Amino acid sequence: MVEGNQQEKEGLDNNRQPQEPKRTPDTSENIRRKKVKWPNNKSKSEWQQFDEDVDAILNTTLAGNIDRKIESMTSFIYNIGMDRFGADEKEVITTSLTKEQIPKDFAKKFSAFLAETLDKPIEKITVVITCDALVCNAGDESPFMLISIISIARFNEKDNPGYTDKITTFVKEETKLPGNKVQIVYTDLQPHMAGKGK
Repeated sequence: MVEGNQQEKEGLDNNRQPQEPKRTPDTSENIRRKKVKWPNNKSKSEWQQFDEDVDAILNTTLAGNIDRKIESMTSFIYNIGMDRFGADEKEVITTSLTKEQIPKDFAKKFSAFLAETLDKPIEKITVVITCDALVCNAGDESPFMLISIISIARFNEKDNPGYTDKITTFVKEETKLPGNKVQIVYTDLQPHMAGKGK
């Protein structure tokens, strides 16, 4: 125990101690979690500090045998990463409208709208718009927009209809598309189903 404490002191800055993140109970409701916005591979100092802090927290807070440490390590790493780096999610829009038919500030306004509607920081919103796509919906090639919103632990049977009403109303006002020409696909991912290149 004394040896472990000495190692912890040597691996941390003298002026600060890592704060243990709030633990999330491992219930079925918490299996789906937001994707952590991990630093890129070039951020070596951030990764080094993260590694040292995780190691120190595991050594000082997880009593018991190695099996318990391994079982709890994933939750600790996720919670520390989320506290420090935030989440990463995105929205993809595919439409037969041309670029000229989309208002110039649409992406920016839609980002702010989604941040408010989905109760997420705008820093975590990425909007990707593909215009002039060849789309045939219900045998009809008239102007159409497909919005795919990818998120983690956000969508469910109760809340989705409310999101649909708000999003379709926003798109109608901005693009003049009829509501029945706006389709939304909600994709709720588990953390391991999303990744980011290095």
